[in-house]
Amino acid sequence: MTRRRRRSALRAPVRGVLALLLAVVAAAPVGAQRLPFNSFDVEDGLPSTQIWALRQDSRGLLWVGTSWGLARHDGGGFVGLGLAEGLPSLTVRAILEDATGALWFGTGTGLATYDGRRILARRDEGAPRSTVWAAVRDAHETLWFGTQDGLFAWRDGAFRRFGVADGLPGEYVYALLVASDGALWVGTRGDGLARCEIAAPAQLKSCRAFDAADGFAPRIVRALAEDGRGRIVAGARDGGLLSFDGERWRSPQPGSVRQDEDIYALLVRRNGSLVVGTADAGLLLCVDAISGICRRVTEVNGLPDDGIRHLAEDREGALWVGTEGG
Repeated sequence: MTRRRRRSALRAPVRGVLALLLAVVAAAPVGAQRLPFNSFDVEDGLPSTQIWALRQDSRGLLWVGTSWGLARHDGGGFVGLGLAEGLPSLTVRAILEDATGALWFGTGTGLATYDGRRILARRDEGAPRSTVWAAVRDAHETLWFGTQDGLFAWRDGAFRRFGVADGLPGEYVYALLVASDGALWVGTRGDGLARCEIAAPAQLKSCRAFDAADGFAPRIVRALAEDGRGRIVAGARDGGLLSFDGERWRSPQPGSVRQDEDIYALLVRRNGSLVVGTADAGLLLCVDAISGICRRVTEVNGLPDDGIRHLAEDREGALWVGTEGG
């Protein structure tokens, strides 16, 4: 484990680290260079160092989902929230804000909401009761949740479940993305990837599953993103990084991204660059998803852990990296 520098305030130090990392991508290989990461763990108020979700809400607060509870950061420190505060499970893997400003937490036993005053476990009729892995909001303000027991939609005060009978390739939904064209992309555990048309609020018109004939062989899709040109980028456990040009899926040009890369998280930053989080081989800071021009950053360079679980960019452009170790 690397030695960590402690700071009482987060924002300024994290922005400084981000600027240095961006300079590294554009210039020389990182190699063994030590980067001034600012790391946080249980000593800083986090319930656990295994980080599954990161989201900054509309008020500027950072929310962190871990294996042992939820944490909120307002610029002064982390405040932990758990079962006593209303969570149905300590494991929080997804965080989403709806149009009203309420927060939705995807946990190991279903969903919970936070209205600014209290956390409420959602035991509505039809609500998911299993692990919630992903959460997105579409242009109709429908909320979509990917779970190990199917895809769920929340609209007008009611849940609706979708599965194989509705055109999905599988029931275990690992990753979700609402693309700029309004389509819902669904990554599964064991059954590949599909693109679904949303016909009306909380309604799926049709779904297209991708396979080897389309250039897409992976069956376990953990992460999805869209770049500035409308290309869909997929990160897989069993197939590395691929991007869709509207006709076929393609791997990056030979470079720093291995074809057998085990990918857990993706983030297309506002400047167009791509950040790739791997399961056990650190971060890849890439110019884009096509060129293969990337720089790898690991524990050797100051990361608290090489196992990356989530990536987020806040409104000020700071990069937040959730790992197995903080």
